[in-house]
Amino acid sequence: MSTNYYSDVTSVPFIRRLALIAGVATIGLPVLAHAADNTQAQIDSLQQQLDALKASQVPASDAPLVTSAELKRYMAGDSSLTWKGITLYGTIDIGMSYQNHGAPLSNAFYTGANEMLQKSSTREEWGVTPSGLSQSKIGLKFDEPVYGDLHVVGKAETGFNPQAGTLADAVKSVQQNNGLPVNQQGANADGGRAGQFLNGEAYVGVQSRTYGRLTVGRHNDLFNDNISAYDPMGGSYAFSPIGYSGFAAGAGNTQDTRLDNSVRYGVTVGPIRFVALAQTPNYATDSLGAYQFDVGTNWGGLSVDAAFSHINDSIHVAPFSGSQYVGNMTLNATVSDTTAEQLLAKYAMGPSTTFGGFQHQMYANPNHPLSAGAADIGGYTLGAVNNTAFSTGNELENIFWTGEKYQITPEWSVTGAYYYVRQNDYSGSGIGWSNTKGNAAGSQHFISAMTDYAFTKRFDVYAGVMYNKYDGGMVQGYQYNNAISPMAGLRFNF
Repeated sequence: MSTNYYSDVTSVPFIRRLALIAGVATIGLPVLAHAADNTQAQIDSLQQQLDALKASQVPASDAPLVTSAELKRYMAGDSSLTWKGITLYGTIDIGMSYQNHGAPLSNAFYTGANEMLQKSSTREEWGVTPSGLSQSKIGLKFDEPVYGDLHVVGKAETGFNPQAGTLADAVKSVQQNNGLPVNQQGANADGGRAGQFLNGEAYVGVQSRTYGRLTVGRHNDLFNDNISAYDPMGGSYAFSPIGYSGFAAGAGNTQDTRLDNSVRYGVTVGPIRFVALAQTPNYATDSLGAYQFDVGTNWGGLSVDAAFSHINDSIHVAPFSGSQYVGNMTLNATVSDTTAEQLLAKYAMGPSTTFGGFQHQMYANPNHPLSAGAADIGGYTLGAVNNTAFSTGNELENIFWTGEKYQITPEWSVTGAYYYVRQNDYSGSGIGWSNTKGNAAGSQHFISAMTDYAFTKRFDVYAGVMYNKYDGGMVQGYQYNNAISPMAGLRFNF
């Protein structure tokens, strides 16, 4: 079987998707440009309304034109691409990376490379890779006041790979390696972005300073948002293992970093913020959904959060081996019920911010097993399903991280971090610490360093390196037990 690691950018579905995105930009940007030409006239007009209303002492709640987000943006000199309350935004992040133990690059996977050591990391590799510091993406969002302090809010976002012009599709990177021995596989890993047209967040809802924020649709799970806030590397794909791999951000498995068909509610009462998220059952796969909670507070320079998650029928996929069935859009899946807890803190003092986090997660056999042929995200199908991976014992993982970010100047920062992952012996045979079985006790260590320089508020350049070392059961099946992966790149936000 011949496998192409690179997505076919000439395919009709991709062209249609790209054309739709380009159409939004083609229609929207000329309108925004025309609006920019008339910005001063609009400011003058709105300012006249404001002066008149001040003179008559009309309550702001009765004057939506004056209190609208548009006037606030104009008066602040905001240059965002906003028209009629809808903002077009995005990120392009691209650079060069090297792995002393890597795999051929992928045009489907988010990072293009095995920045973190994988079983397929069997050779030296380097090349052009995307999204080292943050996911390249494009999206639309809106926040429109409708009455008093009640706003209607929404978001629709998709991630893409700028070096190839393809939608981010981690699951495709796995499927492309079906039937290949490990030493012939390209870079691949599971993920929550699976080539969907909107593979990021996509939701709509309402928000009030008094009553909180309620949205429905596709959301980041709460652990994902917390890692972005409390990871010293900000969830970087190139320099953070909990950014590169969603096993922590997905509260166990990376496909759960974003949850379809979910409802999210958040509110702040005094100094306490509270967020809850629930995913409704999916009867197509017999999944019973998920629920998560988070509570946190800020006190001076200190910020802390604690979170809990339980996800039913959590899916992790891997390529089929050469002796197994290989079919288009099919995947080799392990299914589990996952439960996780997070404790997080960071403290800012002057130019320095210190980060710390701890996460515990447990994998158990699913109470409602899935069957071969069940649907997975992105239109993929589970070709083979393992519902009994934890029959000899539940797998427990403890994840710890700490780090420091120092702002040398307003433009220039440096960051260093350490991450540690430990797995229990869940073999049921008491083998303890051993590299002969994947369910034996083991650990992973990561050390990373990165510097970033912002030439403007929208354009920055960065360079850094991540070193990782595995032992015990967590290195079983790997050709090497360590890897080093430096990367340098540039990022533009709009």
